[in-house]
Amino acid sequence: MAPPQPRLGLLALAILLALCPAASADPRTSVAGQTCAPGTAVSGSTLADNFVPAMDELNTNVSAHGFGTSAVGSGPNTVFGLGQCLRDLSSVDCKLCFAEVRSLLPKCYPRVGGRLYLDGCFGRYGNYSFFGEALDAATDARVCGTEGNYTGPADPRAFGDAVRAVLANVTAAAAAEAPGSQGFGAGSAAVGAATAFAIAQCWESLNATACAQCLRAASDAVAPCAPATEARALFAGCYLRYSTRQFWNVNATAGSDSSGTTNSNSETTLFNALAALLARFSSMMFNVDHTQRIITLFFMSR
Repeated sequence: MAPPQPRLGLLALAILLALCPAASADPRTSVAGQTCAPGTAVSGSTLADNFVPAMDELNTNVSAHGFGTSAVGSGPNTVFGLGQCLRDLSSVDCKLCFAEVRSLLPKCYPRVGGRLYLDGCFGRYGNYSFFGEALDAATDARVCGTEGNYTGPADPRAFGDAVRAVLANVTAAAAAEAPGSQGFGAGSAAVGAATAFAIAQCWESLNATACAQCLRAASDAVAPCAPATEARALFAGCYLRYSTRQFWNVNATAGSDSSGTTNSNSETTLFNALAALLARFSSMMFNVDHTQRIITLFFMSR
């Protein structure tokens, strides 16, 4: 049987990324943290039978919408999955980020659960329905930066004040948008000459109350990390990060249209743009990093 062919729109978009590095953003696939549940499955073979289709279903949902859940099996060997791309990622970068989740999350197998936090997306599986969890005292964690303390033009105490201000701003914005397709906040705050940047994301399975609860606890956890230049909160229902630099993507939204239909006009537009770029840059060599992105996208388009 001939190998499946990627859709025209995906193929064109992938090549556009290769020819125009500036057009693609950053999928932020750096690992922020990973934890595996302590217990093993009642039946390892049954868990294996359920794990793969649960991850396949989860990948389909996240690729389409930027967020998704799945549940395969019954009883104690049911595999529940949840995936979330941060809402500043483009659809393409969401797929790239979650491809890394699919690669690394199975390292927790045959444990009954696992969580993987990348800086651009999140994945979790377990043997119970955890979709509404905001906090988990056993595994919620903060990671204060390892790159040293603030050495900018302002007093470190001013930077600490800026961190607290921006955390308050982005957590309030994210909680105000939850639930649904948002639960996201990003911004900066300045105190004197010190500026701090932050991003907040609740998983879209949480309601507004649970989102606010998670982000409030996350903010309380990471604020004392200042004057460290970066910090992250990796919680059951949310992700929070601050930095001395802007690290998120502007004007992008994870996921794609939920209808699943092909937009021939969009594909025609992509094809025309591709043709123009090929004519202009016919002698350009492919950037290695973007070639790797194309390969990843082709496999994900199956």
